[in-house]
Amino acid sequence: MKSIPLNAPIAALLVVLSVVLAGIGCRAPEGAYLAVAKPGSPEAAGQPVVLLNHDLTRTLAVDQPPVVDRTANGSLRVQVGLRNRTDDEVLQLQAQTLFFNEAGRVLYSQPGGETAWQTFTISPNQTEYVSSQAMTPEATRYTVRVRYLQGAQ
Repeated sequence: MKSIPLNAPIAALLVVLSVVLAGIGCRAPEGAYLAVAKPGSPEAAGQPVVLLNHDLTRTLAVDQPPVVDRTANGSLRVQVGLRNRTDDEVLQLQAQTLFFNEAGRVLYSQPGGETAWQTFTISPNQTEYVSSQAMTPEATRYTVRVRYLQGAQ
């Protein structure tokens, strides 16, 4: 079987055409973008403690269930122990507690913003207790979200 030789202009045209087609295929779609839903995620499932960085499953443990009670004015109060599982890594972390009402709406601790992130450091094999309190008694559930301090990982 003999191959048919291509002359230079046809070969150049095929190269240009393939580059143009590849560029068209790689273009981002125009218009609105759909949000990515992850219904199986721990946060969507309403888990009480959610680790936002995958590597935290290696370095951090929640040994006991969170302690939950109500203050004298009826506000929900949460305390969770976060243990550094490593023998030689100092963890620089942040935690944020989101409180929800009966309908599942996030309650804000201050007008116009979610609860602030708490920054803390956990030495090897030590436990840090993170505490939060809802600002209003309408809170019925919570989620404590934990992540590495940005730039510290």
